[in-house]
Amino acid sequence: MKLKVAAVIAGVVAVAAVVAAAIFVNYYSKSDKIISFDAQSNGETLEFSCDNMYPGEVRTSDYKLESKFSGNLILSFVEGTKSDLMPYLNAKISVDGQDVYNGSLEDIMETSLVSYVEKGGADFSVSFWIDLSTDNSAQGLEAVFYLDMKIERA
Repeated sequence: MKLKVAAVIAGVVAVAAVVAAAIFVNYYSKSDKIISFDAQSNGETLEFSCDNMYPGEVRTSDYKLESKFSGNLILSFVEGTKSDLMPYLNAKISVDGQDVYNGSLEDIMETSLVSYVEKGGADFSVSFWIDLSTDNSAQGLEAVFYLDMKIERA
């Protein structure tokens, strides 16, 4: 009887350890995708590199925005060191599941996009792709560009 009780306790401890490890790994593997804005924050700049993409391929990056205050999220794409692929790239930017932009990446370079973010934060997603109708002229090209982000208090 004591052996059965010990086996059950050992099983419960093992399950608890597995659950704790899964929570730990999940939290820390996503922690680099958190962007925090507070009173001292001057904003954040994200670097993106798209290369060796094929027509129809979509590359998505998801982030959690944390904000100590409500305000306008100002987004601005800036061209980087390589821009050969830029004419072929499309972008979709969404905040809390609502599209802020969906179209040509080249058309929004150096343009500000605005979305409202509540105190506490929001989910943020950015995707890049090449249309399926694109021919082989985009093959082997690369683009490096930046996304400047800041929240202005409401």
